[in-house]
Amino acid sequence: MAVQSLFYTVLMVTNSYWVTIVCIFFFGALASIKTIVSFNFLIELVGAKYRTFYGTMFCIIDSFTVVFATVYYW
Repeated sequence: MAVQSLFYTVLMVTNSYWVTIVCIFFFGALASIKTIVSFNFLIELVGAKYRTFYGTMFCIIDSFTVVFATVYYW
């Protein structure tokens, strides 16, 4: 998250087109890595009985974030 915050800060202060494109690319790539790592960490912490439920809830909440952002900016 620290590296992602760095790219976000650079994205906010730059005026260069190519720096913006590079920051957006790495910001998105790091966001997907963050999601995968947090999902695996959650699955390892939850007992075997509840892994399916919590894994499903994690994916639903993560996908609704994108849906809500799309509706908000629409």
